[in-house]
Amino acid sequence: MIMLAPDNAAALVRPDDVRLVAEEVWATFLDPDLPLVPSAVVKIEGWTGAVAIEGDHPGIVQIAVTQSGAERIARNMLGLTADTPVDDDDLTDAIGELANIVGGNVKSMLPSSSRLSLPRVIGPFAPSPVVGIDARLLLGLNWGLEPVHISVSTEPIQPERASL
Repeated sequence: MIMLAPDNAAALVRPDDVRLVAEEVWATFLDPDLPLVPSAVVKIEGWTGAVAIEGDHPGIVQIAVTQSGAERIARNMLGLTADTPVDDDDLTDAIGELANIVGGNVKSMLPSSSRLSLPRVIGPFAPSPVVGIDARLLLGLNWGLEPVHISVSTEPIQPERASL
């Protein structure tokens, strides 16, 4: 976990609070029996969903997962069985909605009025938001064997190309 502290959304939310929000969202919308657990931040490629917080304390909330993690998220959110195929539209909808839910909860932690953008999703095989920005809160988590990154930053992260 990394936290640098400029005067923006990333500086005003605590890593533990973001982690607790993520754990609650995962338990409510994905799988109450498979919790998120803290882990090291690793380079992954897959899908990234992001929402912008606009207002007095701007920021970007991003969630990045592997391809298999995105498929599992989509199946759980859409109520599909493990053998049901999911397409890129399903993955985009699920990852975007997850970013929107977590982003909305992060926005609610801020001290003044703000707005949340519509979610943006990139994938498949988009590099995770690990490097390329100075000011961020970055959490490394695991959902079962799947790595998950959740970041709060002042601007979208422009990652280096990384491989699984």
